[in-house]
Amino acid sequence: MFEAFTTATRLCEWFSYDAQLEAAPGGRFYAYWREPGFYAVGEYLEVRAPELIRLRWSDKDNPQPVEVEIAFAESEGGTEVSVHHPAMPA
Repeated sequence: MFEAFTTATRLCEWFSYDAQLEAAPGGRFYAYWREPGFYAVGEYLEVRAPELIRLRWSDKDNPQPVEVEIAFAESEGGTEVSVHHPAMPA
């Protein structure tokens, strides 16, 4: 699962129509959805394989940058993914 957030091709398989990534601290993050014409753009703050990714991004509707944390943990033969975004309920 970690690779699905750090490789543009893998991200486009399930998340967005287009993506450009440089998955390293200070590297760029860009994801675009054709419908509804939405995008998110920012940078990787921390990449700690295989358990954590922190990003700072803004999007089409929210130009003020926010920090997003994505954590990965093994769980019953799979991977549990948790996403913390300030606009999402805890």
